[in-house]
Amino acid sequence: MAVGYVWSRSACTWRSALCFPLLPVMKLNGNPLQGNRTMLLVQARQLSKVNKQQVPPKQTVKLMNDKLSPYPYIIPEQMENFITGGDPQAKMKLQAVLLLMAFMRERGEKLPEILDSQNFLEMIECSEHEVYKLIEMYNFHSNKNTLSVKIKNDKKLKRNSVNHKESSLANAMNNSLLFPISKIDQSHYYNTNLIQGLLFGQQIVFDCAFDDYMTLIEIKTTAKHLNDCIRHNRRSLRPFGLNFCNVESNGKLLRHLKLHNPSIENDLPVNLYTSSYLDVFRKEDIVYLSPFVHREFEYHPHDVYVLSALSNNNPLCVKKARKEGVRCFKLPLGFYEMKRRSRLSINEAFKKLLLKKDTDT
Repeated sequence: MAVGYVWSRSACTWRSALCFPLLPVMKLNGNPLQGNRTMLLVQARQLSKVNKQQVPPKQTVKLMNDKLSPYPYIIPEQMENFITGGDPQAKMKLQAVLLLMAFMRERGEKLPEILDSQNFLEMIECSEHEVYKLIEMYNFHSNKNTLSVKIKNDKKLKRNSVNHKESSLANAMNNSLLFPISKIDQSHYYNTNLIQGLLFGQQIVFDCAFDDYMTLIEIKTTAKHLNDCIRHNRRSLRPFGLNFCNVESNGKLLRHLKLHNPSIENDLPVNLYTSSYLDVFRKEDIVYLSPFVHREFEYHPHDVYVLSALSNNNPLCVKKARKEGVRCFKLPLGFYEMKRRSRLSINEAFKKLLLKKDTDT
């Protein structure tokens, strides 16, 4: 395995070459990849163990203002078949959810204006108490989206109301021979950064074997934290190689990961494994990080650190690590001045590892 640098016009357009001129020439098993991002992405995706699946399209229904209607939402037959999959038990759960929302409307509680098929899929898998929490969450996100759309429209009106003479002067002052760097070019650059972490960087494992021990809200929080880890790793100068182990191909966590980041299976250079991390890495190199142990870890650049994809305060990961005979340590939280909490979330622990790796502090 070797690496060099060359500028490739096919992989980096001329308008962005001035900012990102260096692309790696990587050799795997003696086969060089001449800096072509598409080839690098294909090579990285070959490491994945999960089959690609298409994210289903979303269908939406609106809240009925007619209070004479038995249910607050009228679901079309095609959408109902998609939600239930033809299962009679799932249809009964869907009717129970609609009846619960009808009772909430009679009590004067606020319901979301728009719900999609994914929202109903989440609600039919939850208990009654969790359905109440999900509806509150949907209301919050709906209000937040409405406010953001209003702010965006106000900015657009303000921008369009600028005098033409002033806008012409501004364009003349900001004139340049170079085209701006597009978001697609930036995304390709960050993906190349991830590939370098996979091939040459230190490896990090996210243990995704705890779907059955989390509620739906905890799974959504975990998926959000994992995508936050991917985002920070893409922008790091010395990225980790990201590996997701014990992934269920039809599991809830992977489904919510694809909702936040649809390209995680198709284009994003991360490794998804249905098998255990013991089948991928050597047992002697693995270190499981958990806040439920007393020994603080010392950073070693050749160790493979494992973070549990578990958002609740449950010491299951410690039991699993001890059963498998894997070393288990905790991050030194006193150094980071944790005044109110004694535990870090997944994305916070990952940021501290990045900081430790880059600065050795």
